[in-house]
Order: sequence, then structure tokens, then C-alpha cells
Amino acid sequence: MEKGNNSPLTRGAERQKARRICPVPQERTQDGSERRESQERTMMWYYGDTLRERRRELKITQQELAGRVGVRTGKISRIEKGEEDLSFSLFIRILGALGMQMDLQFRKETRQ
Repeated sequence: MEKGNNSPLTRGAERQKARRICPVPQERTQDGSERRESQERTMMWYYGDTLRERRRELKITQQELAGRVGVRTGKISRIEKGEEDLSFSLFIRILGALGMQMDLQFRKETRQ
């Protein structure tokens, strides 16, 4: 199938992009899973944006960063856009490659 401005492939890609930018509200559940998912997406975006800003400050390309941490350039791109969750170990490697540190604070969650 040939890709054109009005092909089903193009329209599908546009819909996917629109969902990432402005997600369609999901049905609310009693256990709050929609809220958790929204918070997780927000966190992924926040961390990705923070990493991108630091990488740009250091004038490092995505390709250079990917080489330093042992992943493909596309993965760095998706992380920076908040489109991909990353493992804790990869997060630590990226922080190290960007000369950043993270402070952890552990606390017990109280349930009511």
C-alpha cells in the first residue's frame, strides 16, 4: 500500500500521535488505576524532558548518549519524549553519562 497524505497508514499514524499528545480519557475504575496510569505517564514525560534538557546543555547528541549507555538511539528518543518507560538500571546509567545524581527517599505508604 502506498503512503499518501490520506492513506489509512497516515491517518493511523496521526491518530496515534494525537493519542500521545492528548490521551483519550479512560473509563474510571474503583481502584484508581486510571489515575495511577496518568501519574506514570506524567512521570515518564517529566524524567524524559529533564534528561533531554541536560543532554542538550552538555551538547551531546542522542546517538552519543545511546553509545555511552549501550542502547539504540531510538530508545533514547522515546525516553526523552516520555513514550517509553525505562528500567531503574538504565535510568542510573543515563544519569551517570549525563553527570547527574539522584537522591532516593524511602517511605512507607499508609493505606486507609
